[in-house]
Amino acid sequence: MLLLASNLQDEQWVYYYQLGITEGIRTGRVSKRMARDNSMCYACGRSKHIIEQRRKKFQRQLKQIQSDIDQHMTQATIPLSDLNTIKNIVTDLVDKNQYSLRVEFERRKAMLQFDAKDHQCIQAFYGLKPSQTQARVNLSSIES
Repeated sequence: MLLLASNLQDEQWVYYYQLGITEGIRTGRVSKRMARDNSMCYACGRSKHIIEQRRKKFQRQLKQIQSDIDQHMTQATIPLSDLNTIKNIVTDLVDKNQYSLRVEFERRKAMLQFDAKDHQCIQAFYGLKPSQTQARVNLSSIES
């Protein structure tokens, strides 16, 4: 179970890394205040170093878990074919029960894309050097 959860985490960070490359969101990090003022996510755009650090962490974790499983399988007194069958059954069962976790990861992927687009649009807007009046949002006119 831990192997599958760690694998999902690793996939999430790999996706985040690839999105950073294709969408250029690593350079889009903004302050909490700017994020609040523009109603956007401030966490989008984590540095390449942090992303690589997290990816390495989960890759190490995956290797350790797989090593532990392999070691346990060599020490088991049950025939290897039975042990593989049990492992496959447990893996399938856990995989089916992690449906909601996979759905959450897919939601996070979509949110990362939306956040990246928000950052690009806001960076483009501020790149035009608007005045304070132009940059201020009149919420009363939006709500009417």
